[in-house]
Amino acid sequence: MNFFGKKPDSNPQIIFGAIAATYSNKEELWTFEYEGVEHISYGNILRLLNNSALELMRGDVVKLMPEMKYRLELGWKEWGNVRIGDGESYFINATDFQEKQEYEICWTDGASWGDMSIDFTIKDHQIINEDWND
Repeated sequence: MNFFGKKPDSNPQIIFGAIAATYSNKEELWTFEYEGVEHISYGNILRLLNNSALELMRGDVVKLMPEMKYRLELGWKEWGNVRIGDGESYFINATDFQEKQEYEICWTDGASWGDMSIDFTIKDHQIINEDWND
């Protein structure tokens, strides 16, 4: 019990089927992996995605990968010594999927990228927005 406001030391976890979702008290988000890709959802409520939604996202990643890499290469040309293919990774932010039927594929962690990240918003199997963040 949490009578005096102290946060629990462990992070809650929910297991549904073969997926284990863990809540991070520190970052205030849920994380889980599906088919080797990390998925996140911000906030303390986890809206479970069914297999068809997860498969839709996986299919979009495969279909849109060439376009995303092209956009990344184009964007990094202005930065000089920054490049694609130096360890970057991506994850899926599914926070808004239930309400808006859109989600983000978020790229980060390239060795030459510093603290930059690039988020592609996906809706109806298309990139509808691109955000470059630092």
